[in-house]
Amino acid sequence: MALDAILRNLAVAGEAVRELPDEVRTQFTSTSWHSIAGLRNIVIHEYFRIGNKIIFDVVDNHVGRLVDEIRSRLSGTGETEVAADE
Repeated sequence: MALDAILRNLAVAGEAVRELPDEVRTQFTSTSWHSIAGLRNIVIHEYFRIGNKIIFDVVDNHVGRLVDEIRSRLSGTGETEVAADE
C-alpha cells in the first residue's frame, strides 16, 4: 500500500514538472527535470519495468534533496510552503 502511494506521488511530481515554465527550470540547474518527467512516464506507462529498489533509491537519495533545494530557494523569496509534505 505504501509503495502505491509513493508511485502515485512520483507520478504527480513528474506531471507537475512537465508543466513548469522554463524560467523556473533554469533556477534549479542541478535538477534533472527530464529524469523526473521520465520517471513519471515509466511509473504510469511501464510500471512493470521498474523495481522497488529503484523507487526506494529515488525516494531515499533524490526526493529529499530536491525538496530541500526548493525550500531553500523559497526562503529567499519570502515564500514558505512546498506542496510536498514530509
